[in-house]
Amino acid sequence: MALVLRVLSAAMFASAVLLTATSAGLNEMTYAVTVSSRLTAGIQETLCAHVQNPTERISLTITLTVGSTNSVILKDTVSKEYYQCINFQVPTVLIRTIAEIQVTLEGQGASMSKKTKVVIEPPGFIHIVQTDKPIYKPGQAGGCPMSVHAGSVEALELSAGCYN
Repeated sequence: MALVLRVLSAAMFASAVLLTATSAGLNEMTYAVTVSSRLTAGIQETLCAHVQNPTERISLTITLTVGSTNSVILKDTVSKEYYQCINFQVPTVLIRTIAEIQVTLEGQGASMSKKTKVVIEPPGFIHIVQTDKPIYKPGQAGGCPMSVHAGSVEALELSAGCYN
């Protein structure tokens, strides 16, 4: 029974993709665009685009809209099977923001456009504490300050200037 449901849902999904692609007049062409649904502001994210079976020369444009600002992530002309992943800079935001990714395919006399919402989260902050003396827990005996670096054996060596 579970297998039947999986096959049925896969067939429904495939027909929805094909219906979307052929309803706009771009015969037998399908496309897929992948990007994270949660983007982090100020860093580079990856977007991948795949166009399969184009029957004519088409223009592929992918834009990111944040508020009233549009940023073109990818603009290319496609005439044969196409696959490309690119990195793009996510705009800086101070609060959690809903944005839109818009994929537009334009051929001769036919076009198709689809929008998807994504969330842009502000970057997380790391607090660094630096003092002139080591920080100890209550009751802990004083010792030598040391710096620990991920996986570094040299970090275990004690420095000459110990605080007592």
